[in-house]
Order: sequence, then C-alpha cells, then structure tokens
Amino acid sequence: MKLIHAIILALAATSSILAQSPYERERVLLKEQRDKSTATALEPINRRYKAAVEQLVSRATQAKDLEAAEWQTGKNDAYPVSALKVIK
Repeated sequence: MKLIHAIILALAATSSILAQSPYERERVLLKEQRDKSTATALEPINRRYKAAVEQLVSRATQAKDLEAAEWQTGKNDAYPVSALKVIK
C-alpha cells in the first residue's frame, strides 16, 4: 500500500514538472539568476552602509550624544533601539 502511494506521489510530481512549459522553466531560471545577481551586487553596498552607520554610532557615543548613540543597524537601514523592539 505504501509503495502504491509512493508511486502515485512520484508520478504526480513528475507530471507537474513536465507540464511546465519550456518558457515557464526559462522564466524561473531567469528570475533565479536575477535574484542571485542582485544579492551579489547589493552585498558590498549594504556592508559599507552598515560599517558607516556603526562608525556614526561610535562617534555619537564618544560625543555623548545619547539620542544619536541609540541608533543601531537593522537589516537594510538604521533604527533607534526602541523601534527595534517594536519591529521584532
């Protein structure tokens, strides 16, 4: 019985793959390539941004600017520490 279920599932998966047109497969491949290229291109930009914000926070801390020193980097932006608690 389990073998029959496994065969049915394998056939269903194969038929959905085969039902995909060559154009759809190419579109998916192009999208994956675009996403990978975008991530690769943005990585150094985001890294430099994060480093610059961290330096800014460090300078604000040294200058005893407590409001500015509260800022921390999020994924792609800087947020006040109090806002990070709300976002999470």
